[in-house]
Amino acid sequence: RTETHTPADVQLVSLYRLLPWREMSRLAAAIHETKLPEWSRRHVLGVWAVALGVDLSELHPPDLAHFHSVGDLFARQLAPGARPVDQRAALVSPVDGLVISAGPVEGGRVSNVKGVSYSL
Repeated sequence: RTETHTPADVQLVSLYRLLPWREMSRLAAAIHETKLPEWSRRHVLGVWAVALGVDLSELHPPDLAHFHSVGDLFARQLAPGARPVDQRAALVSPVDGLVISAGPVEGGRVSNVKGVSYSL
């Protein structure tokens, strides 16, 4: 899907660059891995999904109680036909996300991914 970004989106990305990414990544990993009791899943994951704009019509299976953790929800299968791939596109990405950093690959490394340089 093609999206356009508003000036508010651009400002939000600028704010993202100021955040302590390593610490936030560790916290996010702990949250994502925490197994939720079945009785809480619909509520907790529903709030999480709404807050992050997850399209619940794309869920497979369609019941939030099926997902044991936030991580399970975000690594989910999609419902058949939820995101058709444009066969003519040179590059596609099936993720829910926003590019917050981009730059050249130098010496087989890409830098500034959560403040860390990674080899490719």
